[in-house]
Amino acid sequence: MQPPTSLLAASRARQGYGIVHAAPQPTESLDSKILSIAAPSLLALALDPVLAAVDVAFVGRCGENSGAVPLAAVAASTGFFGFVFSATNCFASAGTPLVAKAEVDDGEAAALRLGGAIVKAAALTGVLLCLFSELIAPQAMALFAPSNLIDESVAFTRLRGISAPAVVGAAALNGVLRGVGDPRAALDAAALAALINVCLDVVLVWQLGLNPNGAAIGTACAEWVALLYLALRFAKRSTGVEALPLGKGLETFATAALATLVRTLCLQAFLAATTAFISVTSADPTLLAAHLVLKQFYIIMSFVTDALAIAAQQLVAAAPSTLEARQRATRLLGWGFVTGVVLAALLYVIPPSLLTDDARVAEEASIELLRIVAPLQLLSSLVFVGDGILQGSRDFKFEAFAVALASVGGAAVLILEQRPPDGALATAWDAVAVLNALRFLTFAGRFYLRGPLLDSDEADAEAPPEVK
Repeated sequence: MQPPTSLLAASRARQGYGIVHAAPQPTESLDSKILSIAAPSLLALALDPVLAAVDVAFVGRCGENSGAVPLAAVAASTGFFGFVFSATNCFASAGTPLVAKAEVDDGEAAALRLGGAIVKAAALTGVLLCLFSELIAPQAMALFAPSNLIDESVAFTRLRGISAPAVVGAAALNGVLRGVGDPRAALDAAALAALINVCLDVVLVWQLGLNPNGAAIGTACAEWVALLYLALRFAKRSTGVEALPLGKGLETFATAALATLVRTLCLQAFLAATTAFISVTSADPTLLAAHLVLKQFYIIMSFVTDALAIAAQQLVAAAPSTLEARQRATRLLGWGFVTGVVLAALLYVIPPSLLTDDARVAEEASIELLRIVAPLQLLSSLVFVGDGILQGSRDFKFEAFAVALASVGGAAVLILEQRPPDGALATAWDAVAVLNALRFLTFAGRFYLRGPLLDSDEADAEAPPEVK
């Protein structure tokens, strides 16, 4: 850091304004940093949905019991766990920028101490969620599954719930390790889990015919192995660092995590409502199965751009000035737009039959894939990167407000749009489009009109370099 060039600049530096005249970071260097974080983070982010997609492919295509009925049972359970597991993303979404900021301000040891406290809290939360999912599985599936599929859905849910501590713990460890500059750990863990899951699906679903319960067992085992690997990686890195007692040192994290939890609960409640809406509106399992296929495509594509959001969390949080943070954010938005174009093009050529051999399910999914899911990738990509920018700038409360507002708008579509029962799938995806449109508009207002990245450094940049 260069010393301040004047008494005015020195005064501003002491007041916390940071670098007064931040030199723009070379584009090539910034792009390299974005890729170095986003590329390994992609598999970690996509671990659970990719494993779910593998399960869908095996359940939908392998064995005598394949087809719409077992797929619909998996869809109901996936809707429930999408809500439960995603509600714990606060451990990663709030953890990554706060750990990155702690490392910049106080060094790696302080960042690892904070990270250890976050992981302990995540472990306790995971155990509680496991017990919760086992206890309320019948009641939850009565809400998410058609009446004729409740027994199959409950069995799948109880087996899948065994992995709850692993899912929550892995999310926290991924967030902490990314915060201290180790995104490669997440890539290695994801690759290991994917290999184990595929092998177990071949044995349990294809060979033994345990469809769909074999898929749940395989996924749970894979996620526990991923957790063990990440825990060993973190323990090796934090050797010699004094651990904090359970619950200590988490004051700032708790505030950020609460806002992130509210944001995630609103978002996942809405997404779960789309599944429940189809289940209640139409008794045809074909529509629910098609919804599952579409959700798998959408989630996997979304996690590609959410990898850029992780890069935003770390790069924006670690920026030495507000001006440089905004420059990094703008570059990341450009990456998001290009990625959205590529993902949209891919969805126009990838057939839904990749995940199911049921002709009716593939036909229903294909209609909505081409009508709305594919073009929606352009908007969704910017929305996910925008989330990362808000988290990196520690603007957690506004992000929670924006998602809550958008969820209300999306829910209004489910309530007000009038279609016959066979149009339930189209209505659900219209609501998703409205949700993302509102999320983008609120982010754009915050980023371009009034927000934490429009504050002190712009005034500093306009100040004269010398005060005579």
